[in-house]
Amino acid sequence: PRLEALDGMRWVASIQIVLYHMGQWTGWDSQGPAFWGSVWTQLFFLLSGFVLAYAELSKPPKTGSARPSTLRYIRRRLVVIYPAFLAS
Repeated sequence: PRLEALDGMRWVASIQIVLYHMGQWTGWDSQGPAFWGSVWTQLFFLLSGFVLAYAELSKPPKTGSARPSTLRYIRRRLVVIYPAFLAS
């Protein structure tokens, strides 16, 4: 299931992050909420993690599996994320 309200909040956070970086690059700094870069970044990652986990763990169980496995989810996420981490 999609969480459209949270997708919208992720979109707002990502736009705020872009505005923050544009302000850094152009020298146009302000103290307003659009320029709280670390706050928006943390919110984006928090919401993204929740949305990914919620979507994965709320799927109906596959045949032969009693329920979604948190450990299986974490393993799959590591398989996707860890190679990119090592490459960077």
